[in-house]
Amino acid sequence: MKLVRTVFIAVLLLPCTRHAAADPVNAVPGWRSYTPAGNPEDPVRSDAVNGRMQNPSIQGGSALGLDVTTSVARASGAPTAHTLADHLGRILSPLDFGAKCNATIDDHVALSTAFAYVMATGNSLTFPAGRLCVNNAPIRISTGSGNIVDINFNSGGVVTTTGSDFLVFDGSNVPKMSGFNIHDGVFFDTAGKAKFVTVQNAKEFFGYFQSSIHGMSVPNKDPRYPNASVVSAGAGSLFYGQNVGHFSIYRNYGSFSRAFTEFTGVAKAVGTTGADQYSSDSDVYDNSVQGVYTQGSVAVRIHDHVQGIFVSRNRFLTFGYGVYMAPADHTGSEGMEIVDNGLNVKYGGIWIQGGLNIVSRNNLQAAANPSFIGYSIGSTTASSVYSVITDNGANCLGGQPKQTTPVYQLYVSDGSIVTGNQTSGIWHGTCMTITTPADTVSQTTISNNNCWQSGAISIFGGWNGNNNIYNASVGSPTTVNLSSTTNEAMTSVTPPNGAFYINGLATVKTTLQAKSLVLGSSVPATK
Repeated sequence: MKLVRTVFIAVLLLPCTRHAAADPVNAVPGWRSYTPAGNPEDPVRSDAVNGRMQNPSIQGGSALGLDVTTSVARASGAPTAHTLADHLGRILSPLDFGAKCNATIDDHVALSTAFAYVMATGNSLTFPAGRLCVNNAPIRISTGSGNIVDINFNSGGVVTTTGSDFLVFDGSNVPKMSGFNIHDGVFFDTAGKAKFVTVQNAKEFFGYFQSSIHGMSVPNKDPRYPNASVVSAGAGSLFYGQNVGHFSIYRNYGSFSRAFTEFTGVAKAVGTTGADQYSSDSDVYDNSVQGVYTQGSVAVRIHDHVQGIFVSRNRFLTFGYGVYMAPADHTGSEGMEIVDNGLNVKYGGIWIQGGLNIVSRNNLQAAANPSFIGYSIGSTTASSVYSVITDNGANCLGGQPKQTTPVYQLYVSDGSIVTGNQTSGIWHGTCMTITTPADTVSQTTISNNNCWQSGAISIFGGWNGNNNIYNASVGSPTTVNLSSTTNEAMTSVTPPNGAFYINGLATVKTTLQAKSLVLGSSVPATK
């Protein structure tokens, strides 16, 4: 009897057992799955052997442990389908590599891994919107795919609290580095001395390192704290580039203690068969940045072996220098185009070396400094050849002490043109000193340059005409030194007081309003 009862119960349970075996998924309590038609009465069938569901649709719940990265999807309007892993891999975030980006924890390790990966693979990197990551050690990148990598800070950014540089790209052991577009974010260094991006030891001359930094903000107070105090600078530099080509720095804003942007090349080692390496064909434009009134604070610093740098439409405020090349930096450097910039500087405005330069339509305002030189082009040992220096202005902000240096100090030759430049405001010193060597290949034109309320104008050599001084020296003697080179100078002078001296053996036609006129060397020439 007991055996019969057991068999009877088993027979009753057999249909349930068969249904569970056929539909193990639907046998799980609380699990509801439907076909694409969404009909609850049409259960999804499963693969009982491999445990795979066919055409699943999950609504209002989650599927823990379900890996869909190998699923294939086609972007809207695209003809080719790719796996979800491929789609997601093109939009990487530092969070994918373990960064927290909570403005507190140091994310250096995660950020280093993220940057190394995208530079090696060519993938893009997008930071979480509006969030700040902390990075307290340089991220050194020595891999590359030769691609252009997009790095979008997405209105977020990076803060360093140790003064350490941020991104350092080193091409020492890389056949071909990757370029990058870095944009739309914030960088801040609480110590005010870090470089945002450094590129060093790049090997090639033209073309391959086509990169840009744009839309970056470097504030002068810590962006993590709404009530943070204002500091003098939010970083040391935005960019330092060695042997870079076709690089663009544009529409950036911020406060810097050192060089906002810096370019350099490298001369080959003495006794080696290698070639000199250059930075070339790069642009710095539409930036609005400020520095500090120190000699180490430079808006655009250019070293030797640099060619073809275009600097235009920038506002450089409260820097020591605007665009600066030291006299020793003329080796291998030429072809600078510096136009339409506004500068507020203390020690110098535009100082460049080499030839084939264009310096035009710039306007500078000078802070009080007795050794200020607004425009210094060329040097006593290497004049600037075939250069155009036109329509520039220099204005004194007031309180300027007596100058020991000229506002314009130009050494030009071989077909250079210096015309339409002027000073305004009260300069208690020399206005212009323009010198051309006696052994130039072709004539240099020096004409229509104007000095308002300034001191002496000295022109040595070249073809001179219509260089004017108005209201010179405000009561002090005024000197015009003309070279002994045969030329004709039309000089209009209106000093309200004092004598007006013309030195040199030039043929002179003068329209003069002054108490006295002296021809000769009563006031010695400064040549």
